[in-house]
Amino acid sequence: MSITINNKRILILLLGGSLLAAGCEGKIFSGQKYLACESAPPGMVCIPGGKAVIGKMAPGQKEPIDTTNPEEFAKRFSLNRKFNPAKKIMVHWQTYDSYATIGNPEPAYIVDVDTFYMDKYEVTNKEYWECVKAGGCENIWYFNNKLYNGFRGDKQAAVPITWKRAHQYCKWAGKRLPTEAEWEKVARGGMKATTYPWGNEPPDCKKANFQGCNATILNVGSYPTGHYGVHDMAANGFEWVNDWASDCREGCENACGNACLGKNPLGPCNGKNPCEKKTIKVLKGGSWFWPQDQTPGYFRRVEKIESAGNRLSFRCASDTPVLSNNTGWMIQNPPGALPPLETPDPETIQTIHQIETDTLDKPHCDSVGWSSNECKDPTSYIITNEYRHYQLAPYAKNLGGGYVGVAAEANYSLIAHAGSRYAWLFDFDIVIVRLHMNIKALVKNAANRQEFIRFFAPGRSNEVHRILAKEYPSHPDMDGLKGVYDKFREKLYAHYQSISIPDAAFGDYGWLRNDQAYQYIRTMFLQDRIVIKPGDMLKDKTMRSIAAAARKINVPIRIYYPSDAEEHYVFNDSYKRNVTSLPFDAASIAIRSIWQDVSAGFGVKFPGWHQPTPGIYWHYVIHGALAYQKKIILPDYRTVDDWRGLSRKTGAINLSTIELAGSLPPKLAAQLNDPRRKF
Repeated sequence: MSITINNKRILILLLGGSLLAAGCEGKIFSGQKYLACESAPPGMVCIPGGKAVIGKMAPGQKEPIDTTNPEEFAKRFSLNRKFNPAKKIMVHWQTYDSYATIGNPEPAYIVDVDTFYMDKYEVTNKEYWECVKAGGCENIWYFNNKLYNGFRGDKQAAVPITWKRAHQYCKWAGKRLPTEAEWEKVARGGMKATTYPWGNEPPDCKKANFQGCNATILNVGSYPTGHYGVHDMAANGFEWVNDWASDCREGCENACGNACLGKNPLGPCNGKNPCEKKTIKVLKGGSWFWPQDQTPGYFRRVEKIESAGNRLSFRCASDTPVLSNNTGWMIQNPPGALPPLETPDPETIQTIHQIETDTLDKPHCDSVGWSSNECKDPTSYIITNEYRHYQLAPYAKNLGGGYVGVAAEANYSLIAHAGSRYAWLFDFDIVIVRLHMNIKALVKNAANRQEFIRFFAPGRSNEVHRILAKEYPSHPDMDGLKGVYDKFREKLYAHYQSISIPDAAFGDYGWLRNDQAYQYIRTMFLQDRIVIKPGDMLKDKTMRSIAAAARKINVPIRIYYPSDAEEHYVFNDSYKRNVTSLPFDAASIAIRSIWQDVSAGFGVKFPGWHQPTPGIYWHYVIHGALAYQKKIILPDYRTVDDWRGLSRKTGAINLSTIELAGSLPPKLAAQLNDPRRKF
């Protein structure tokens, strides 16, 4: 649904039972309710969702501008008023001068911030160097320089921290950097809007560590707690936040605008890293080196992301109490086996097959090997050219639920390994759709995998044609179905034989390598649990109709497999809505392939998700599906590469994870280990 505010149409998306608002200028207004606080991870505290005041009251401003209220926002104080841009200041310290750029904090606004979790203390030297030893953070090779004498204590706030180091650490720890709005909410107490964490009384050296108090950064927790039980939000170390810098929020040439206001403001580019032409981030809180006038919670220092020094530090935040890690919950606590499939009721089967489909009318591209939003690759990829799919096996094992995927037979190995209860396969290439229909008919007529493969041996064409005619009587595309078999029979025969051979790397993974896996797919087909439809990811019918069907039968989509299709596109609004419509839960993942051969042509630049390695041409990504939905609605997330900054390495050079939960909510974890579970 949508609402119209100030002549701007705002799209309201239903995601996981909550409302998210998105528009061409970013999300502003939403009716989303706040999640209740849960037990916080060690060293963190829960910050309840709610409104918060950010910024400083400008001269003549009587009250903060409520950007969470459409009517108040429309008649805002800052409208048609100019505010000063960022300015450079100089501070003299002992024998030298230091310069900093200060963003304008005026005027004051009210924003809305969802429940989140914040580190109780700044990250310490000991914690940061644990990340270095684990390979998650870059080494600070010059830390032994005499400049850092007195700054190397284990419990001292970590220095010298660039934004990149802060980002690396938080990612390694399964967290993220806080937004400026989140940081300021904690520092000022939300709607209490105090100037400092302790209130409005001016700072002194008993309350904070600013210039003139100590000649070094102190151990974390050296001062009493502020709001929400969080320490050291004023001075000690200037803290990086995730927001890209802007001169002001409204009313100056380099203003942030809506991205810094409203619901869960994320700043320019919605916080995406990298952000085109942006090289400066925001620092908050003041430091031991800088004077007390930089300690108010609203103060905004802006700095190049390469800046470090012995007064820049950080702390981390998280959307949920379940932190991500580079391995994933299913590696540490694999879900239990699912019970055998039972014949579903006719109503369920009717529901899953009632899919409204997209019209496949995209023209062929001029060149082979690449698709775009406007055209499709003229080549039909009836067999996979990816030979390391076994790396996906532990992430898919026994996930159950529903499955949605594109491309050819690689889907069946994932479906069987996951024990998916229902599967929807679609593609914008009608040849692939026909191939799936052929596979369905032949699997139903082949008692074992060897019999299935022999259907593609020479001399079986007439028999296969009869099977297709029986499976799809009076089908208007019968010539097309037979044509796909006839054209590709020889190639498929060789391919199916090759992937049926035992392989130590694959183990029990592979629907034609494993008798049990084949029988699972056969049962799925015999019970009509696999739906095959034409569909275009960038259009508005097939994917959304699949999502609606899954919701009707109350089955979460546990695996979404777009293969490598996403890297071909700039995500349009339709695709963003398609992804957010899928009923994911906390156990759901998206699995994608990314072409890694940087020497390839096609006129496309491949930046590479891992170091170029001979013989390894594909990179696999396991993406936490709920986190994927949360980001994809943002206007600045338009291509797969927009998530590269969030990827985490695993033990395999060509496999990474993105915001993959390290554990599950206890109730869901128990369900996935219940041998009687339905999905």
